[in-house]
This record gives sequence, structure tokens and C-alpha cells, in this order.
Amino acid sequence: MMTSRFASVRWKAWLVILGGVLIHITLGSRYTFGNLTSYITSYLRERTPSEGIRYKDTTSIFLLLITCYGATVPLGGVLDERVGPRLVSITGCWLASLGVFLTYFSIQDSFYSVLLTYGLIFGIGSGIAYIPALVCAMKWMPEKKGLVNGLITGGHGIAAVIWNPIETEYINPDNLSPNSSLKEEPTEKYFAEAAVLDRVPSCFLILGITFACIQFFGVLLLFDPPIDEPKSKEPSQEDEKHLTDADGGEPLQIGGEYNTFAVQEGDSDKEMDTEEERDLVDEKWTGLDIPPFEVYTETSFWILWSTHLITVLGIVFIMALYKAYGQTMINDDYFLSLTGSISAVFNGGGRIFWGCMADKFSYKGSTLAMCGSMIVFLLTLDVVSRSGGQYAYLVWICLINISMSGTFSLIPTATARAFGAKHVGANYGLVYSSQIITGPLGALLATTLTDRIGWFGMFILLATFYLGAFIITLLFNVKTRKGENI
Repeated sequence: MMTSRFASVRWKAWLVILGGVLIHITLGSRYTFGNLTSYITSYLRERTPSEGIRYKDTTSIFLLLITCYGATVPLGGVLDERVGPRLVSITGCWLASLGVFLTYFSIQDSFYSVLLTYGLIFGIGSGIAYIPALVCAMKWMPEKKGLVNGLITGGHGIAAVIWNPIETEYINPDNLSPNSSLKEEPTEKYFAEAAVLDRVPSCFLILGITFACIQFFGVLLLFDPPIDEPKSKEPSQEDEKHLTDADGGEPLQIGGEYNTFAVQEGDSDKEMDTEEERDLVDEKWTGLDIPPFEVYTETSFWILWSTHLITVLGIVFIMALYKAYGQTMINDDYFLSLTGSISAVFNGGGRIFWGCMADKFSYKGSTLAMCGSMIVFLLTLDVVSRSGGQYAYLVWICLINISMSGTFSLIPTATARAFGAKHVGANYGLVYSSQIITGPLGALLATTLTDRIGWFGMFILLATFYLGAFIITLLFNVKTRKGENI
């Protein structure tokens, strides 16, 4: 019966989502850099010729990782269209794990060697592996793109829940506090205890091997659904002229939205198939499938690109420096690591929440709400943390995480709905390429402004970034064929 076949389809879809979550849990380990940076920087200061290095310098490792991510995500999207999700995913995943593994050797050499392994190699591999799982899962559940993106990137977000405590328990099992500080910046603290530093290199060895094993099982669960020949004609040139045209009428269900599953023989089966598969149609789709070599001519593409650039720039600062900021008032390494883990739960849950918001309401409204909440939380973080103590700091970091996480589920969903599911891998890769700029710009701001304007000044700057994203999003006016916001 068709009903059982339909149920089988759903079961397979959730299997693919599980594979994507496993992959992204390892790729999301980059978000533990805010926890690792105190150990990495302290080790480099004490055990290598880089004795003058500071947190603002090692932030460049994370920013290089982000830059390489942005540069190679488009490559992953293009390769996914040509060779499928499994080969692309395992290549990128194991390259990323190799970068982590090699950091065992590089951290014992120099800061620049760590830039090469944890920044460059880890970043390139992660970027290649980022998109295939998202695209594969959206093919199975096209009507729930927001939920799918939220669940898989939620794995990215909750990675710190898993890896932060493992890293801290392994490197600093006795919960020793940083015992070294700078004369010119007494609140900037580092570890000098041999009991902590001795364990830093081998942590990367263990992480690299563990990631590779988890990634192998995740990739095994990725497989594309069977695809029919198109049942409807391509849209006319007039249809493709403007994404914001809204003339009433039904959406043009093309480009694979209706054509995901094969129809069996028999009139009754076909009728049931039509009714059940109608539920698999994304009603928020524009009805267009715009290829990568044309998408850059759309104003909406550049709005998404700019929004991604601005919001991720703020995310990079929070994820890389939340612990360094916390150390200025909290003298408990376990608590700061716990903050990273708990906030990661909100980060992962936030991606699912914002993805569901996009499915129920619209990309524009959801993004405006995300940016508005970030502005409020950033402007109040310093005063709340210093007046309310460590638990107030924990609450605000969690609220910031649940707010900022929306970027990674809202924008891929908007990309698929605005420009079509057919080329979503390559198109979202182009949107994600904004991160090529995020890294260098973030490094410049971190190294030149942190000392000059202080922590509160940095939070004001980040809030200004989100205000810019809020204003840009107001200009996003992509409609479905029924004239509603996507």
C-alpha cells in the first residue's frame, strides 16, 4: 500500500537527518574554541617560542578557520551536485579530523603551525563537509526545510555540550585556576601549571580519532531519495524575472519539489500518492530554480549574503572570547566550561526554534526578531554580568546563544525557498562565502580594538552589527506565488 511506502519514506528521512546530526556534531567542535583558547594560548606561551602571544592573537586561529570554512563551503555544494553527499562528506570530514589530529604535533612547535593545522586544514575540511548533509535531508523533507536545517545545524550548535566538558575534564581534571597574568592587563589570565599544560597536545590526538569514527557512521546514513523525471515544465522567462512578483495562483511546483518519490502503477495508488505527496510540498517556495551562475544577479542574494556576513561576525566574537571575558570576573575554570556546555544546548535548540519559526511564519519576520533580541542582550551583557555575578553571566550567554543561532537555520532555508531546491547546495555555498571576509575582518577588529575600547565597547560594536543586519533584512522582499513572504 502507498501509505506504508509513505511511512517508509519518512523513516528514511529521519535516518538521513540522524546522519547529518552526527556529522555536524563533529564539525561543530569548532565552537569549543572559546573553551580551548585558554589552554592553547597558555601552552604556546609556556612551551614554545611564542611566549608573548595573547588571547587576541590566538583568536586568529579561529578566524582563519572561519575564513577557510567560507571559502570551501561553495566547493562542497558544487561537488555534492556532481558526485553525491557521501563521497563529498567523507572527504571533507576526514580532512577536518586530520587537521585536529595534526594539532597534536603543531602545538608543540609554534603558533603558526597551529594556524596551519587547526585553522587551515580543519577549516577547509569542515567547509567541504558542511552542506551535503543539509541538502540531502531537505530532499527528503522539502516541506519542512526550516525544521530540517534546524535539526542538523542544531547538531553543530550542541557540539560544545559534548566536547567542552570532555576537553576540560581531560586537560584540567583538578579544576585548577589560571595562575599567571600580564602586568599590563592583570585581569587577563593564563595557565602555567604543568599538570594542565602537559595534557594539551594529546587532547587533539584523541579528538581527531574520535571525530573520524563518528563521521564514518554519519556518512553511512546519507543517501539521496529516488528522483522522477520532471512532471511540469520549467517556468517562463517572465516568471523568473523577479522573485518578488506575486500574481496569486498556485506555486510552480518544479525542480524536484513534487518529484522526490516514484509513483507506483495503479490509478488508486496514484491518487493517494498525490494526496500524500502534496504534504511534502514547500508552500513557501517561490516556484523558481535559479542556477548559481545567475543567482548573484538577484538583490535578495546580496541581502542574504550581507546578513550572513554581519551576523556571523558577531557570533565569532562570542564563541571565541566568551571564556576570556568570563575570566575577568569569574575564577572557576569548570564553571566557565560549564557555561560553554549549557549555552551550547541553547545554541542547538535555538537553531531548531528559529527553523520552525521560518516554517510557520517567514524568514523576514524571524530574522528581524533574532537581530532585535541580539541587540538587547549584547547591550546589557556587561552590566548584567558584573552586577548579577556568575549566574547572571551564564543566563545572558545562554540567551545570546539561543538568539544568534538562528542565522544557521534561517539563511539556508531562505536560500532554498528564494532560489529553489534544485541548486540549493551551490547557492547556499555562495551565500556562505561571505565568511571569507568574516575571518580577516574579525582578526583586524580583535587585534586592534579590544584593548582600545574594552569589553563593553566591543559589545556595543557587535550590537551595531546586528542593527545593520536588522536594517538590511527590512529590504528583503521575496514572495511566494501567492504573494506571501517566504
